Amino acid sequence: MIINSTRIATLKDFFPKIQSKIQEVISVQRVQGALSLSGVVVCGAKGGVPVSSSSYSNTDLLIFVTARPSPPGADDINTVAWAISCALDQKGRAIAGQVNINPAKFFGNEYSNQFYTVLHELTHVLGISSSRFPYYIDEHGKQRENVVTTVKRVVNGVEQSVSYLTTPSIVAAAKMHFNCSTAIGAELEEYGSSGT
Repeated sequence: MIINSTRIATLKDFFPKIQSKIQEVISVQRVQGALSLSGVVVCGAKGGVPVSSSSYSNTDLLIFVTARPSPPGADDINTVAWAISCALDQKGRAIAGQVNINPAKFFGNEYSNQFYTVLHELTHVLGISSSRFPYYIDEHGKQRENVVTTVKRVVNGVEQSVSYLTTPSIVAAAKMHFNCSTAIGAELEEYGSSGT
């Protein structure tokens, strides 16, 4: 599937909307001065994206978007999109990442599915990824402990292990969102590969 100007426009349309959506629920300590990616030559995976500048003004997070298909026979040929962070600041916070969409799988979906797929992938860049959980910090700059809680539950007679993000703000948001005072956190997805 070929990326044409209409598809590029669709992708460009997502990001201001996604930025607004993310800003509704996440606050960050703003980068003072210009965002520096000094030492980063390539951002991302599977070829990544060459980084042409090491300084970006008025930027807290830099996202490189690619639209590369998975080659025939690849283990991720059915993947709609994936994302990865490629540069972290001194506190372990992502400051740059790559989002890749597989054109053949992505553009066959409806707009809302495309939008939420990109939003979902950006959460991985932002740190919603098992590889980043050990680096979560609290409001005092201290490393968080017990970020994930795993419980056993029975669904249709089958016992399952279910994992939840359980930071205080996530527990509060889950309780409010689900109108449930006993919510223990936000359930993590249990399907897909280890990076999903």
